[in-house]
Amino acid sequence: MRNNRSFFFAIAAVLVVILGGLGAYLALRPQYPNTHTTTIFVHGYASSYHAEEQMANYLTSHGASNSVVRADVSENGHVKLVGKIKHHAKNPIVEMNYNAHNPQRDMKHYDQWLVNVVRVAQRQSGYNRINLVGHSMGSLLAVQYVNRHAHDQNLPRLNHLVVLAGGLFPQFKQQMAGNINKQTVKNLRVLNVYSDKAHGTDTRVPNKYSRALRPVFDSAKEYKQVELHGLTHSQIHESTQVDRILINFLFAR
Repeated sequence: MRNNRSFFFAIAAVLVVILGGLGAYLALRPQYPNTHTTTIFVHGYASSYHAEEQMANYLTSHGASNSVVRADVSENGHVKLVGKIKHHAKNPIVEMNYNAHNPQRDMKHYDQWLVNVVRVAQRQSGYNRINLVGHSMGSLLAVQYVNRHAHDQNLPRLNHLVVLAGGLFPQFKQQMAGNINKQTVKNLRVLNVYSDKAHGTDTRVPNKYSRALRPVFDSAKEYKQVELHGLTHSQIHESTQVDRILINFLFAR
């Protein structure tokens, strides 16, 4: 009997230590608020939603979100959500998944597809605020969205714009950023993350194009530019360093 009691006491002591440690961990872990905002990830050329998964998983595993769905976009622009945004979801995430393999497709097609995803996400989540996180060509679409649609009162308000491995390219400068209204971006927070892998480039995008975004958003509520080192173009969306920067920018307020 004594041995049994000793055993149970030992088990109880172990549980107390474990639960105490868990409680301390949870107390120290950052608590991210529910901003009632949908974050939409936009992947790059010749890519897919898989490029967005690590970032989305990081946000959910660290308590910033509890709902992730995929938005499949067909060739005619029809959007089908794979999964369902939870009722009263905490900062839901939408992984945009579109066919970007056709180099002859006009950027207007991609632009309309993004608008379609925004509308579908708004209907299902019920939230009237969004964040856009774009990688590579996806960031071009996100900047273009600011130019063409951020002022549209029939669409959700854009709170945060995140540009990953993107920039202001000479061939898109006039059509994408030349007409951005300063009033449109005055309440917008912008994060621009790029990497110098070697000789002023991430192996695809010259850093000078990335840095060229600063004057475009000089009237934004916040503009944060982060230059990393050693990451290639694709590694930027696979880096936990970028994940940490992203979660703090979007939700640690």
